[in-house]
Amino acid sequence: MTAETAQSEPRTAGRRKRSLLFVLEDDPYARDLLVEVAGDAGWDVRGFASIPSMRRALHDDSPDLVVVDDDVADGSGGDFAREVREDGDRRGLGIILLTDAPPSRRAELAKWASVVAKPFNLADLEQRLSAI
Repeated sequence: MTAETAQSEPRTAGRRKRSLLFVLEDDPYARDLLVEVAGDAGWDVRGFASIPSMRRALHDDSPDLVVVDDDVADGSGGDFAREVREDGDRRGLGIILLTDAPPSRRAELAKWASVVAKPFNLADLEQRLSAI
């Protein structure tokens, strides 16, 4: 397994390629699925397995949207999302946070990210990504 997966072209023929999207998910199967769904929605996608790898990529690139799992092995994806949101250069960055946290934690996370409760329907997520 690699720490990063990349997909440079969307999988769906006829869809216009969209801007750059980063996915942070430490589970390789979930990450690959999210990368595929986002690619099918027309995004140029890069997947990351850890907070440090995404942090490095954010230093080098400017994605238009990030999808972050709240519960990653090396820390809190929600806290990382807040850190990204508070970065003055990234205040306009779209953030979708995937979480199975209780409602009180989801309400807290919603202060700095768009929250999607787990489990979620992949078709709904693809529709949401297509609408952005």
